[in-house]
Amino acid sequence: MIKVYIGELCSGYSQHPVLYPNLGRVRKESRLFLDKAFDVLKEPLVEVVQNPKEADFLMLPHEYFVIEQERAYINQYVRLAQELDREILIFDWSDLDQAIDIPHSIVFRVSQYKSKMKNNVIVMPPFAPDLPPALPRHKSEKPSVGFMGYAGHGTFFQTVKGGIKDMLRSGAHKSGIYWRRRSMKILRKDIRLKTNFVIRTFFSGHRDTIGIMPEDARREYIKNITDSDFVLAPKGDGNASIRFYETLALGRVPILIDTDCLLPLEKEINYDDFIVRITWQELENLPERIVSFYANLTDESFRLMQIKARETFSQYLRIDKFFKHEFGRLEKQNHK
Repeated sequence: MIKVYIGELCSGYSQHPVLYPNLGRVRKESRLFLDKAFDVLKEPLVEVVQNPKEADFLMLPHEYFVIEQERAYINQYVRLAQELDREILIFDWSDLDQAIDIPHSIVFRVSQYKSKMKNNVIVMPPFAPDLPPALPRHKSEKPSVGFMGYAGHGTFFQTVKGGIKDMLRSGAHKSGIYWRRRSMKILRKDIRLKTNFVIRTFFSGHRDTIGIMPEDARREYIKNITDSDFVLAPKGDGNASIRFYETLALGRVPILIDTDCLLPLEKEINYDDFIVRITWQELENLPERIVSFYANLTDESFRLMQIKARETFSQYLRIDKFFKHEFGRLEKQNHK
């Protein structure tokens, strides 16, 4: 287990989730069912030491963009890292993708574009709850594609505003709503597919935005995934998708619209064994990609693919397993 020095918490801010087993869990009812993702963080992932000279790494104990304006606080870690010849572990679970230019740092972040990747960045999965896997589906006459979620603007003003923003964005940087709506429009036109789309005009992951009873929204969302052969999982506000990981957790096959994406542990995990991936430039070919992919599967290989999806999530992409893997790798690298 790596040893980290975290110093004193910045007054008025909560520790980031990696430190919940060490310092105590912060519960936020506003996060609704997404808060359950932290249930798996039961045992410490790091050893917190009081003497920075004994530490393998320094660790910023708050999510970076939450305390970005606290420059004096951050700079003390930079000075200490330089003095002790240590690296700082920094965490960013936000949807932002701007560079985090902190010297002597290793940055774990969720939202990342491959073309903007820096050498000190490690892509991590978002906090996706460990949902109980469903029984694998058998092949049927037509492949079904599911999606339930935020893909429609609530008002005319929001529609116009969102459209203008996407006109100003180029290619992969267009909004998640843009890719969701465009993908569904393309897929609905193909009679070789069965579509199972339910569009929400609200975000269901937060108490302040959800438009129906949370329990109903969650039950319907999970059913939509488990009742589908494939699940459309384009980016959200950031260049990542919690739906992608929830689909894997449930043992279903996500469709990744590759908007210049990087996936966690991509050098170690062969994602193409259990997902359908298509670049944003090829999106018009998505129906053909799904149909031909499905046709080449036997019933047994389709079922094994779903099992592989679940196994990969539970062994590598569940947040506690991911950090045990990555911190273990850093510890070996640090002690060479």
